[in-house]
Amino acid sequence: MDRIRIERKIEVGHSAMGSDAAWRGDDPVYAQVTFVSAKALPQYQQVQGVVYYDIRFHGSVDIGLKDIRFVWLNKGGKILLPVEPPRSLETDTKILVKEQ
Repeated sequence: MDRIRIERKIEVGHSAMGSDAAWRGDDPVYAQVTFVSAKALPQYQQVQGVVYYDIRFHGSVDIGLKDIRFVWLNKGGKILLPVEPPRSLETDTKILVKEQ
C-alpha cells in the first residue's frame, strides 16, 4: 500500500512574480496507486511525458476536482493532480490522476 496525503488549496496570493498558493495537508492515508498509461506530447519543441495513475482509497473519501492535489509520499513527495471526478465503488473510492 502507498501513503498519500490529500492537500487542499487554502490561499491564493498575487505578487510581482505571479500567483502563490498555500496548501493544507490532511494526515496521510493508505491507498493503492496503479499505473494507467503514459503518453508523450510535443510541447514547446520538446517532448513532454504525461503519466496517469488510478488512486484507490478504502472507504468513502471527500475529494473533488477543484483546489485539491495528492502527494505520493512513497515516491519522494510526487504531486498528483485529479483528472476526472472520483468514482464510488462498493467499498472504495477511485480517482484518475496525472503527474504534475
